[in-house]
Amino acid sequence: MKIKGILAVSMFAAASLLGGCGDTAQTAVVEPEIEKITDQSVQEADQEMEAEESDESQEAPQTDTTAPGSGEEQAESALTEAECEEYTNWINEFSNYGFLFSNWTKPEEIDLWEVFYSGAGISEEATQEQIDSFLQRTGQEELYTDFFVISKQKVNDFLLEKVGLTYDELVAKGNSEMEYAYDPACDCFEMEVGDTNYMEFAVESGERSGDGVLTLHYRNNHIWGEEVGWIEAGEVKLNEESGQLLSNHITEGTILEMGE
Repeated sequence: MKIKGILAVSMFAAASLLGGCGDTAQTAVVEPEIEKITDQSVQEADQEMEAEESDESQEAPQTDTTAPGSGEEQAESALTEAECEEYTNWINEFSNYGFLFSNWTKPEEIDLWEVFYSGAGISEEATQEQIDSFLQRTGQEELYTDFFVISKQKVNDFLLEKVGLTYDELVAKGNSEMEYAYDPACDCFEMEVGDTNYMEFAVESGERSGDGVLTLHYRNNHIWGEEVGWIEAGEVKLNEESGQLLSNHITEGTILEMGE
């Protein structure tokens, strides 16, 4: 609007001059003046518009174009030597190492017999009534090896803490590894075991991802002197905040030759 107003005034002034004189020489003088005024006005208007656009761009909020979960949020960081030692102690606890004895990506794939073979830190000494019930149920005349029991309630609480599902929920998903050990008469699991399945592992390295998942790379310490271990090496994933185990992948060991 400002440019049009300036042009109208300029053209009116020029028309007045031309109307008062018939001399063509004066007309030649006026025409450059019109062009001069017009060019100057357009230039001033352009400068004002540029200044306004500059102000608007400075006031406009900056938009973060970084995709969620990208960049540094998802960057992995290696565990320190001290952290590896800490998690070495963690995976060697009786409540944890049994989860390393099978390949699994979902909780229903866990070999629960291996998890509870040594009691998982929650076993109880059996009563005579429970022993008698076990012998009658299995048809054995006596106990030949170590024997203990674990209440179903303890198993449920334990699994809920470790993998986020109860025993019944795992059974519903197809896990039947412990069914033959369950005695409904006492609502407990009765375990007769020949020897401990304990194996000592060392966490050699690990990574912490941006989404809170820890990956621990472990190796058999060969505390029994074997040349090649049943489980030689693997990696286990867990949620760092909750401590729940997410998966276990055995990468070396004779267990792989058994089709595990």
